[in-house]
Amino acid sequence: MCRGRGRRKMDEEEMQSSPGSSMSGAASPSAGVVTPPKCGGRRCVDSIEELGGLFPRAPTYGPVNARNLKVGEVKYWCTCGLTRKEPWCDGDGCKDTNFKPLKWTVPGTLKDAKFQMNYSICACKYTKRPPYCDSTHTYLPTEVMERQSKCSGNHDAETTKICERCGWAPPRKDKGLIKLCS
Repeated sequence: MCRGRGRRKMDEEEMQSSPGSSMSGAASPSAGVVTPPKCGGRRCVDSIEELGGLFPRAPTYGPVNARNLKVGEVKYWCTCGLTRKEPWCDGDGCKDTNFKPLKWTVPGTLKDAKFQMNYSICACKYTKRPPYCDSTHTYLPTEVMERQSKCSGNHDAETTKICERCGWAPPRKDKGLIKLCS
């Protein structure tokens, strides 16, 4: 049975209460303070260009529809593709890599800045408008496979977390939010 194909709808409560949750980039309703995730002691980036030419893992080829986000809330979008809290950084995926989460403040609608119900957030990590999905995922699988087949980096599943030159990562051993066909 195929799961995780196509669009995945999740509301904020589901994202924060999923198994393996240690989301340090979440807003605490009582404290009102947002703590950015620390990925190996490094902080987040404000622009995807700050990451240079790194190639992330593409956890799924399609968007995650995030619902019930609060206008003005600060979120940390995963740029490495290794998080268990897709699409948000969990602070663990980017440890021991050169990736850092992207800081994003939830806007209102472009027209009137009021509450917006759904946000189509990129889950392939190759969007040109992060964190929004721009449909780059449509032709991405072929590009990723070609890049990985030509890469001379270390692709040993026992010793490599992610190859930043091509985006190769070993298969996930956990049962995170993104499930593959079985």
